[in-house]
Amino acid sequence: MKTFKFISTLLVSALSLSMAAELKIAVINYEKAFNEYKKTVEFKAIIEEKQKVFQEELQAKQAEFKGYEEKIVNFQKQLQDPAVGESIKAQVQDELKNLVQKGTAEEQAFNQQVQRKRQSMQEEMGQQRELILRDMNDVVEKIAKEQGYEIVLDSSSSAIGRTPFVLYFDPKYDVTESIIALMNK
Repeated sequence: MKTFKFISTLLVSALSLSMAAELKIAVINYEKAFNEYKKTVEFKAIIEEKQKVFQEELQAKQAEFKGYEEKIVNFQKQLQDPAVGESIKAQVQDELKNLVQKGTAEEQAFNQQVQRKRQSMQEEMGQQRELILRDMNDVVEKIAKEQGYEIVLDSSSSAIGRTPFVLYFDPKYDVTESIIALMNK
């Protein structure tokens, strides 16, 4: 029985080695290819511009809210001033109440708008990433078929514990630059 297992193991090993010798393997650094793909670069520029405009809107609104705060402080000073008559204090208190309500309502509406805008940008980035990855997959598959690769591995992927999926490969198997060149035509 031990002899049978030993012979079986040798046969499986021999077959595996002969099959491995016939396999044509390619390796791609998918992360590098993604980052250097012209569509990724273009989309990053669009997103950066949108984020810049969004940041400017945030700063403008914060300045507006700062104006509310200054008015509130001014109203509070008037309420504490003993020289101000009771009728004026009542009027100031009403204005203060209205200002606080208006400011609170605007702040809540603005926070909701910010949340929606951030969510929309995240969704847009996710959708664009999917489109870019689909394009990349198509190019990788095309090259694999044209050049007879049977296996294409991603050298930028990690396994459990952030251990690289591909620990070592001979650089002659790296097709990253040719993939990038083809994608950016």
